[in-house]
Amino acid sequence: MKQDENNIVYGSVLRTISEYNLISENEHIVIGLSGGADSLCLFDILCRLSDSMNLKLYPVHINHGLREEACEDEKFCTKLCADKNIECRVYGFDCEEYAREKNISTEEAGRILRYTAFAEVFDEIARGGAPREKIKIAVAQNADDRAETVLFRIMRGTGTDGLVGIKHMRCDEQGRQIIRPLLDTYKSVINEYCELQGLNPQIDKTNFEEIYNRNRIRLSLIPLIEEKYNPEFKKALNRLALSAEEDRLFLENLACDELEKITKNFSKEANKIIISGVDISELDPSIRRRVIAQALKKIGMIADMGFAHYKACDDIISSTLPSVSVNLPNGYVICKEYEDIALLKADTSAADAYLERISVRNRSVDNPSTKNDSVQLLLLDADKLKTEYGENALASIKVRKRRPGDIMAFPFGHKKLQNLFVDRKIPKFDRDRIIILAIGSEVLGYFLVDENSSASVETKYTQVSDVLRLDDDTKTYISVELTVSV
Repeated sequence: MKQDENNIVYGSVLRTISEYNLISENEHIVIGLSGGADSLCLFDILCRLSDSMNLKLYPVHINHGLREEACEDEKFCTKLCADKNIECRVYGFDCEEYAREKNISTEEAGRILRYTAFAEVFDEIARGGAPREKIKIAVAQNADDRAETVLFRIMRGTGTDGLVGIKHMRCDEQGRQIIRPLLDTYKSVINEYCELQGLNPQIDKTNFEEIYNRNRIRLSLIPLIEEKYNPEFKKALNRLALSAEEDRLFLENLACDELEKITKNFSKEANKIIISGVDISELDPSIRRRVIAQALKKIGMIADMGFAHYKACDDIISSTLPSVSVNLPNGYVICKEYEDIALLKADTSAADAYLERISVRNRSVDNPSTKNDSVQLLLLDADKLKTEYGENALASIKVRKRRPGDIMAFPFGHKKLQNLFVDRKIPKFDRDRIIILAIGSEVLGYFLVDENSSASVETKYTQVSDVLRLDDDTKTYISVELTVSV
């Protein structure tokens, strides 16, 4: 390497940062610092940038507990940062134990624990007053890593979006931005930069052992292809990734436009989006699946959807049944709601939380006031309740969720609650979140607290038994009230 090529590497990384808008002035950068060549190069360049861009750096070292040399790596990183008057945050984990608990590989366990630590530092900075959009997590994946990822996905089976490999920037499920400033820089150049700068990277011997599939791809497969078929194979894979990224962005924009047209209801708070079943079924399969991906992204899901999951979504969309559902990764669900398609985070705990804040009170028409922190959700005639269920009926009322065998009284007799829900076309998923007012198996009334309303508490699907409705002769009534924040 020529003497001035350190400036070439520095300039190349700056171009990547500028082209993809990875870093702006006055930002806080959490840096993954392993002590290897990639992270040292990244750390050194960001230190050089910190003065001109007024960056605050937060290097984080992870001791995975997998190698005897791990403690030496930790000392090395701590001293490196201390020499620059920067605090190095050190985290220690038992990756093997975590991998056993979660039934995953140690490689995946290490990745999860690393990003958990980065997220913890990110949140600590945010709690200190820094705007979340001014905090970034910088990791040191390079162009070789992207080539290996693309080849790995091709071997495992991937759609065209998978050919993008590693992105220059992504966000996790909580919106934390993760950036990769070295993604256009090859490993050989990084190694030479470290040598010229006297950075003395730590050597992880496991990187040279064919114990993981990714190691075998890097150490055996790619060198074989470069030797026998194409010496520029890694560059070819990176060109493929960049081309795939351009196509993905174009199709993603189309999908976003289509999603906006066919969305009928969306609530970020409730993690739910409802789209027109007719409209989405008429889209081309390629765009339809991207519409599903964008809909899931809007409600918080950012990864882990595979071909089988999208095929399952297609099956739900094309189903002639009025109420079917399929579980998706990370607790998400797609379900048919008669003519519509709903995507949501499957969380029925919200109804349980509301149950704890509901009270049942006896009130008079002459004195109907409630407390400032309460709203009325359901009203029943108190005298009719005593006539139907006895003088102590109020004490027997339970507020709960539905159970098998629940029935509701009407002048013509009783009807199963399940049949009422079907008749009213209440979506299957909502049925488990509906709150029931009952005496035994007899339902007096029911409602769903609508999380879509952020301004005030509202209810959906509200119904009171015909024999308990208020009328002109009502003198006292039962008020079902929800305590709310004021």
